[in-house]
Amino acid sequence: MLSKNLNKSINSIVFDCPYCNANKITFDIKGINNPQLDRNNNKIHFQLFAVCRSCKNAITVNAIENEEFFKMALGDKLNNDRGTTYLQIVLNYFNEHERDLHTIFSSFFYNPILPSSTQPPEHLPSEIENIFLEASKCLSVNCYNAAGAMFRLCLDITTKKIIDNHSNKNPTANDKKTIHSRLKWIFENEILPSDLEDLSRGIKDDGNDAAHDGSLNKDDAEDLLDFTYILLERVYTEPERVKIAAQRRVARRQTP
Repeated sequence: MLSKNLNKSINSIVFDCPYCNANKITFDIKGINNPQLDRNNNKIHFQLFAVCRSCKNAITVNAIENEEFFKMALGDKLNNDRGTTYLQIVLNYFNEHERDLHTIFSSFFYNPILPSSTQPPEHLPSEIENIFLEASKCLSVNCYNAAGAMFRLCLDITTKKIIDNHSNKNPTANDKKTIHSRLKWIFENEILPSDLEDLSRGIKDDGNDAAHDGSLNKDDAEDLLDFTYILLERVYTEPERVKIAAQRRVARRQTP
């Protein structure tokens, strides 16, 4: 997103905030990173660390050099060490002037600095791993209903897999109908340990609350994260770790 409404102060810039959705809110510039040469367009790119005055969340503002300004400022000093030289020019300018940032930068765009998201357990099928990552990213930016829907999709696929793998126990159509009916059948048949059953009680019925009226809060979403993570570990990660350990044991005992 480009900014056309820049504050005249060198210490601030105006953007629409991607976090609180405030329009044309001022971001205070707290620092500048060492510039890098983009060899695709042979221009210097700076990174400005900026904080929204409304919600206090941070973004990284990418600022591209104004070639005319730097040609004038560098004169005969243009050399291969462009990054260090350009940074010193910008810092000197910041210390001595109070002008529009367009004087030294030609354009601006930003990327939000997103909070860390929970990584999935090891050895998941790629489909499940991608869904879990999407759910985790949604949770990290407080999109609880979206996170809940994706965690439940992990549970939906996984519980169907468990039912299919134990078809010899003759689950009924009702047993297969919903996540909750599947989990109930799985625990009744002692396919998964009872300690997981207690954890599963934190999940609201069927996901209908999130899907239909968007009522999930942070606690609900984190309950889903905890149960989904542990279930995926039990179903996918632990068996694969045992399999890998067994393979190592066989390999160690093979005759050279």
